[in-house]
Amino acid sequence: MMLIRMLVAYAIRLSLLVSVIFGLSQTVASPSVASEAIANEVAANQVAANQETGNETGILWRIEKAGVAPSFLLGTAHVSDPRITNFKQELNQVLGSVDSISLEIDLDPANQMRMAGMMMVPGGRLEDQLGQAYFEKLMVEMNTLQVPAEMVQMFKPWAAALAISLPANHNASQAMDVLIYQFAHANGKAFHALETIEEQIGVFENLTPAHQITFLQLTIDSLSVRDTLYEEVLDAYLASDLGLLMMINEESMIMAPPDFVEPLMYALVDLRNLGMLQRMQPRLAEGNALVAVGALHLPGEQGLLALLRGQGFKVSAIY
Repeated sequence: MMLIRMLVAYAIRLSLLVSVIFGLSQTVASPSVASEAIANEVAANQVAANQETGNETGILWRIEKAGVAPSFLLGTAHVSDPRITNFKQELNQVLGSVDSISLEIDLDPANQMRMAGMMMVPGGRLEDQLGQAYFEKLMVEMNTLQVPAEMVQMFKPWAAALAISLPANHNASQAMDVLIYQFAHANGKAFHALETIEEQIGVFENLTPAHQITFLQLTIDSLSVRDTLYEEVLDAYLASDLGLLMMINEESMIMAPPDFVEPLMYALVDLRNLGMLQRMQPRLAEGNALVAVGALHLPGEQGLLALLRGQGFKVSAIY
């Protein structure tokens, strides 16, 4: 149960790796860390910034610093639930007014096809790695998703785990990030990606083969509680409760093997936060920018809100 809770929490902030699987069926390295100058600036101010993290509430934030136009930071949910994708008036106003929009990755079709190829091993036999009993349980869920066994056999174990981490009614083409991406291009907004596909997938590719299988087996074992826990995470998001999202995520790690979950969390959150912080700097310098990343990248001592405060930015919640 704990691992599926963690997976559902990750689904709120990871890019739409699963989207490509669904579309087809119907870190290499972690991101480069912030430059030494940025890292030193953050460290120098981190003590004061950490005092402000607390149980913060807010999904959409204004970012301000003297001498430059304000920008905005949005914590996204990578899901298609109408409660999420019927954007609030405040977000619609920001989308319409900004000059640029940045997402975690570029969701153009060519990139998505490239991503799909990285999630599979041609001629692979996942069943041989996973075992017949677990593979049969996996196929029950994959049949619901209308993914044929021939394709499932080619999945890398981590990709199969992510594919079943969201409820079956998830519509990847209508996920929040996709809608923002489409809005940016339809309305002539300058678009930027904070990460490459290789960097995002590298977080999972760098898991050992044994940890990838453990990841998938624990996910399969937890499917009976997935949808309930998904609603728990979604409720926290809808309440803009970053503290609760953090608590759910931290609780998820209690029973997971430390040698598996601790390096994964560090790569998924802390390292990526530093990379995102570095790559959003040009947009913040330009001003009037929207940066949209998964909501769990925002809170905590190593979260983007604290890191931005450490650079001297004022951040204030809009909702």
